Amino acid sequence: MVNIGIQDCTYDLGVDEAVARAQAAGILVVSIAGNLDLECPPQVYPWTDSPGAHGVTYPGKYQGVITVSGTDVNDTFAAGGTYCPNSTFRDGSRHGPQVTVAAPFWSYGMREGGTWHCGKGTSFAAPAVAGVLALIWTAYPSWPASAVRENLITAAVDMGGNRHDEYRGYGRVSAWRFFSTVPPTVTISGWSAVRNGEQCT
Repeated sequence: MVNIGIQDCTYDLGVDEAVARAQAAGILVVSIAGNLDLECPPQVYPWTDSPGAHGVTYPGKYQGVITVSGTDVNDTFAAGGTYCPNSTFRDGSRHGPQVTVAAPFWSYGMREGGTWHCGKGTSFAAPAVAGVLALIWTAYPSWPASAVRENLITAAVDMGGNRHDEYRGYGRVSAWRFFSTVPPTVTISGWSAVRNGEQCT
């Protein structure tokens, strides 16, 4: 699996071919939809209605990529806002017909020294989707990439009522929903103790 957290306004043949080769090898490629802070022509930053202002960036526009948009703290599309306390910087998720699923746009983490930091962007959303894909594939390692992708989509929480829209794709990703409907094929037949110095087979 490959997770890509970069955004570009323009098409690149080399990247497109690399993505296609990865997919042909059975690798899932996850990419961000992009953020509104990137100025793509004919955008006039920050808030216009042109496709350059809000449309999905590359590599999220390449064929077959699992493209991820962002949701906010209220579990709605991250259309643009401050999101983080004590921040005046406004940002939001891009959207378009290429969006496959959505995931949380913002995240809290701890900095060195023990202080909290709030970060935002679709670069936080895409790894969450990659993580759910990894969980599914770990539970069903014999599945091809296409089956893992389809089950991710099927388990997504439809947030718009249309099954697919350009803001949240097929919905917000949900590992819980997948595993509550398709339990992993693992059985526990018993237990054994492994003592210090012993090997477990």
